[in-house]
This record gives sequence, structure tokens and C-alpha cells, in this order.
Amino acid sequence: MLVLAHISDLHLDGSARATERAERVCERLRNLPGRVDALLVTGDIADHGTEAEYEEAARILGPHGPRTPWPVLTCPATTTVAPRTARPCSGGRPPTGRSTASRCSTEARS
Repeated sequence: MLVLAHISDLHLDGSARATERAERVCERLRNLPGRVDALLVTGDIADHGTEAEYEEAARILGPHGPRTPWPVLTCPATTTVAPRTARPCSGGRPPTGRSTASRCSTEARS
């Protein structure tokens, strides 16, 4: 059986409150009794759509690190996706302007 965890509308804004909330969610998923095969993050990942907010998301949700030992797929809301700023969570490629799943990547720093 495939286990897909889903979280939505993180609204990361650089505040300690939003960061700690997202980190607690990842911690909870890591401590589940069964294995999570992938994490789907949808909705407003960043609160204002700034590059710094998406970099924070990539740091917290980055794939296969000690924090998230599973693949992370994103489907951000179009209201906060700007082509230049969302690159850290779209594998370095500009988002298409519509919600499509992509891997969140900490490698993109364009």
C-alpha cells in the first residue's frame, strides 16, 4: 500500500510561528508508526510569494534530507506563484502559472 501524506496552505512568511508549525508537521509525519512514501504539499506554500519564503519551504521540505526522508511533490496555488520566486520549489524551472505537481528542490538558486 502506498502512503501519501498531504498538507496544504502552509503560508510560510518568515515568522517563527509559521516555520515552527511546518517543522512540527514534518516531525509528526516522521514519527508516524507506518512509513510515508511521499508528501504532497498544496495550496499557498508561501504567504506573499517571495523568493525568501520559497527558499524557506525548500529548506523545511527539501527532498530526502533528514527532515523529510520521502519525495516531496508540490502543487502551489496560483495566487502565490510568481515565475521567478517559486523556483526553489519547482526544480529551478519557472512555474507554468497553473498548478502542476513538481519536486521541491533545494538545489535551485536562480
